[in-house]
Amino acid sequence: MGSGAVSKPTKAEHRNRIKQVRNLLATGTPRPDILQYAHDKWSICDATVDDYIALASAEIQASAASSREDDVANARAVYETIMREQIGRGDLRGAASTMDKLCRLFGLDAPTRVEQSGITEVVVHYADSNEDRPHSR
Repeated sequence: MGSGAVSKPTKAEHRNRIKQVRNLLATGTPRPDILQYAHDKWSICDATVDDYIALASAEIQASAASSREDDVANARAVYETIMREQIGRGDLRGAASTMDKLCRLFGLDAPTRVEQSGITEVVVHYADSNEDRPHSR
């Protein structure tokens, strides 16, 4: 290869390059540093590095999505086990608390209302005048 041409990587090399870029992304390495790393290590152009970055990013996102599903499934299993044990011991108050947490995990809980006390002053600017008038609520 005396002409300076770079050989196409094997499938294993390609896979390894994506893995290395994924590790760089996972440690917060910025794109310019990844480009420099790839140029130095593999003598490839920016477009090829961007392809590797895109593939590595897609893997990271897919991993995060499946991890989230796994995390929710594991949490559900733990809560259900705790709840069965609480019911078996006759701890219905504890079981209700665990059920509340399980509902919160799945977004089935009711929205929480926040009560506000005191007087709040709101300044309203009327379009038909040049004055601001405070209003108490």
